[in-house]
Amino acid sequence: MQIHWRSRLAIIALSCGVGACANIDMGSAQISADDSGAAFTSVYRGDAPIPEHLAGAEQRLLARLAANADDPDTLVRLGVLYRHVENFEAARKVFAEAADATGDSAKVLNEIAITYRASGDFNQARDTYLKILSLVPDFHDAHFNLGILYDLYLGEAELAHKHYSAYLDAAPNADARVEKWLIDLRRRFDKASDASVVNVGE
Repeated sequence: MQIHWRSRLAIIALSCGVGACANIDMGSAQISADDSGAAFTSVYRGDAPIPEHLAGAEQRLLARLAANADDPDTLVRLGVLYRHVENFEAARKVFAEAADATGDSAKVLNEIAITYRASGDFNQARDTYLKILSLVPDFHDAHFNLGILYDLYLGEAELAHKHYSAYLDAAPNADARVEKWLIDLRRRFDKASDASVVNVGE
C-alpha cells in the first residue's frame, strides 16, 4: 500500500518539477515567457522577487492588465505564474480578483483550490473544491483534484474513490492513470477487509 502511495506522489512531483504545477492539477492556464519591453510594477507580489526567466512573462501580463484590469484570462495566467514560483499570497490575490470578475466561475475557483493545496492548506482546498461541485456537480477537474487531495493528502480513501469515479464518469477524455488509481484503492479496501476478518477471527 505504501509503495502505491509513494509512486503516485512521485508521479505528481516529477510532473510538476520544483514549483507548484497547473497541469497535473488540471489547471486552466499555461505560462509563457515574453519580453514586453516595458516596466510595470506588480501590486500583487510587493517586494518578493521573480525569477529572471519569468520576468518577461510577468511584464507582458501586467501590461495587459494595465489596459484591461478586469480581464479574467490574464488574471488567471498571472496567478498561475505566481503559484509556479510559490508566491502563494500573490497568487491568491490575483485569483480573488479573477473570481470577482467572473462571478466565482468554476475554473477560477479550481485555480484557487489548487493554490491552497500547493501551499499546504488542504482543508481550504477541500472546501473550495466542494464549493465548485455544489455549483457545477459534473465539473470533472474538481473531481480529479479532490480525488488526489483525499487520496494523497487527507487519507480519505473512500472519498477519493468516489471522486475518481465521478471524474471518469464526467470527463470526456479521462486521464488513463485514474483507472489504475481506482484499482489500487480497491486493493487497499480488500486488504483492509481481509485484515478486519482476521482480527475478528482472533
